[in-house]
Amino acid sequence: MGDSNGWEICKTIKEDPSYHSVTVCMLSSHYTEEAMQRSFGYAHADEHLPKPIILDEFKKTVTALLNT
Repeated sequence: MGDSNGWEICKTIKEDPSYHSVTVCMLSSHYTEEAMQRSFGYAHADEHLPKPIILDEFKKTVTALLNT
């Protein structure tokens, strides 16, 4: 991602009025309390899931996000 990271990219998307309604689900190997706070508080992600992905959980999360 060059000089950016996922949190920075998500924050940029969420702060742009033309993309504000875009749903962002962070997929990260970082699954600490601090990482989740960065995803939700700093980057305004809609969801934060750990890697490796558990397919059933991923499907449930995506389905829930699409239905909101």
